[in-house]
Amino acid sequence: MASFLERWLVEAVKPTVRNSTYESYRMLVRRHMGPELGRVPLTRLTAQQIQGFLNRKHASGLSARTVQYIHAVLRRVPGQAECWDLV
Repeated sequence: MASFLERWLVEAVKPTVRNSTYESYRMLVRRHMGPELGRVPLTRLTAQQIQGFLNRKHASGLSARTVQYIHAVLRRVPGQAECWDLV
């Protein structure tokens, strides 16, 4: 998952959004998603794992808005993985 997220940021996100949006996504991936979801193989990531991850982030004291941003980023992942024939 970690290598996919890094590739996704550079190849799919950066060319299509403002630099500030890219930097925001990059920070969320590196600070939150990568450390916890990075070792999960992309093909084995489940909705339950994502929900548990989001619940843990909320319980850790992150603001509801930050958790919403993380969720918004994660919602884009399956579609791109499918486009790239990775799942």
